Amino acid sequence: PRALEEFGLTPALEDMLENSLGNTDIEFEFEHFGITNRLKDNIEIAIYRISQELINNVIKHSKATKVNFQLFKTGSNLILIVEDNGKGLENNKKRGIGLMNISSRLDTINGKVNFEPSPESGTLATVKIPV
Repeated sequence: PRALEEFGLTPALEDMLENSLGNTDIEFEFEHFGITNRLKDNIEIAIYRISQELINNVIKHSKATKVNFQLFKTGSNLILIVEDNGKGLENNKKRGIGLMNISSRLDTINGKVNFEPSPESGTLATVKIPV
């Protein structure tokens, strides 16, 4: 994406969130810290695409009214947290294409994702990527 290429990860994510959620009734908050330099291209692209997929899932499936989006660097890891107050993950055995896309992107950069119920009732997705 042009915004990612020209401005870097956090401005590109802000832009994506505004464009994706700005036309919905979903309130969002984006917090980020600890990212002062550009990351490797493949990591920035993976984070951007994973973020898109997670936000699309919130819009399409969660029935959420709020989403909190956090990106930060801690030690040698980049952490992405997306938490919504929606209906939570449905407990079915088949994983959708979106979740498979997230897993395959993370496999290429040795990242991990964890989905669990959010304290606010929705879903909490935590992505951890070594940098």
